[in-house]
Amino acid sequence: MNYQKLKWFSVPFVIILTLVMTGYMYLNSLRAVANQEAIQKCEQIEECIKHEINKCIIDRDEYEKGDQYTRNLLDEEDPSIRYMCQLLGVKIGGG
Repeated sequence: MNYQKLKWFSVPFVIILTLVMTGYMYLNSLRAVANQEAIQKCEQIEECIKHEINKCIIDRDEYEKGDQYTRNLLDEEDPSIRYMCQLLGVKIGGG
């Protein structure tokens, strides 16, 4: 008698457990796809930033020879751009 009750209890339990695990795996796969898309967008943004920074790089000699306006721009550059340069390992002359 106890075995019959246990049998009827275990069947729905196994079905529910299977559905939960399937849902969990599906959600994980969706998250993996979203993460991959986010990584690709970050890489595109990083390439764009590197391109923009490379257009503005002035080496130390040019900085020393540069006019006052250029040096002021580099010395007083937007802190976020200077921070991005540090993150990307790009040196801006004079800084």
